[in-house]
Amino acid sequence: MQIQFPQSSQFSRVGQLSWAQNLLFLLLGWLGATLVLDLVVMPSLYLTGMMTSTDFAGAGYVLFGIFNHAEILAGAVVLTGLLALMSEGALQAYSRAATVIQGLTLMTIALFYTYCLTPAMSALVLSIDGSQLVEVTHAMNILQAEYWGLEVIKLTVLVLLIRRLSTVTFPIAKQ
Repeated sequence: MQIQFPQSSQFSRVGQLSWAQNLLFLLLGWLGATLVLDLVVMPSLYLTGMMTSTDFAGAGYVLFGIFNHAEILAGAVVLTGLLALMSEGALQAYSRAATVIQGLTLMTIALFYTYCLTPAMSALVLSIDGSQLVEVTHAMNILQAEYWGLEVIKLTVLVLLIRRLSTVTFPIAKQ
């Protein structure tokens, strides 16, 4: 009696997730984390009076700095995965360019948050000696409007990519 083992290519795929599945999980996590930060954490800090504290600007800079760097990492993985899916032919031909542009959009927004918006917002409200509270200016309101505008674009792109990757991951059988 002879035992037959599966070929190495068949064996290596057991228990592994595809690029589309991994990206879908990452995008869902990114969407969830963004919604928690925007709809739970920041309003909670505002309602508890942290905006009137002199330490708020520093805490916000650290909080957003960590989240922004995580977004850069997620954006890089998403962009890499989308390019991998494109090279595998998993994306439909008409949607390849749009999908890559959406991935680049997410990466660009994360980079803009990290290296432009967060430092600019912090520079407006951080006190040099740390003893006084700096009031919110018109410039800060403009930066916050930019943040929320980019946040709407980011959430829209995340939802569109989740929708596109869910059709790749879980195709509906044609009847």
